[in-house]
Amino acid sequence: MNMDLKSRFNHFYRFTVGMIEGPMTVAPINNNDIATKDRRNFFRGDFTNVRPEVFVEVDGNKVYDFIVAGAPSFYLISDKVVNALRENSITGWGAYPVTIRTKSMGGINNYHALYITGKAFKADRTLAEKIEVVLPNKKKKIKDKGYYFPLDSWDGTDIFYHIDTFGITVTEKVKNLFESLNITNVKFEKCTEYIWA
Repeated sequence: MNMDLKSRFNHFYRFTVGMIEGPMTVAPINNNDIATKDRRNFFRGDFTNVRPEVFVEVDGNKVYDFIVAGAPSFYLISDKVVNALRENSITGWGAYPVTIRTKSMGGINNYHALYITGKAFKADRTLAEKIEVVLPNKKKKIKDKGYYFPLDSWDGTDIFYHIDTFGITVTEKVKNLFESLNITNVKFEKCTEYIWA
């Protein structure tokens, strides 16, 4: 493995929600009327055809700082997250206030729809190293390890998506900030440790 390549990606993390037990998931109130292509555009801030502002509870009943919002990589974030991002000058994102309608808690108004404005090209899988992994069924399989995107395509923001994918990457600054504030329902995986499905 090229150690120089690894060292250049040591401060980048793949970002997803944490998939912890019982998190609430939501969807726009008119989700069935929204075209799939429009939902795919939400997470990168393209609200050309629709900008959802009212969301309804779909599943789960535990409210965390990040809530999955009915489209790939599209999340609602708490006031706590918005304030943290603003106060620490985190770049590459935007948000607008939304309402969540729930059966058990009524209306929730302290959340915002998060969208990602930072960007970079998608990862070049040919740069990943080949490793052997043991699957849950005890079989061994060769997988690709490492999420390496063209650094010259990255716009320098702290939170960014990869063009033509739903993947989100963040800088170490974001990871450290979220961990220091105990932001809930988030998961980080170092790009150098990422194992492709």
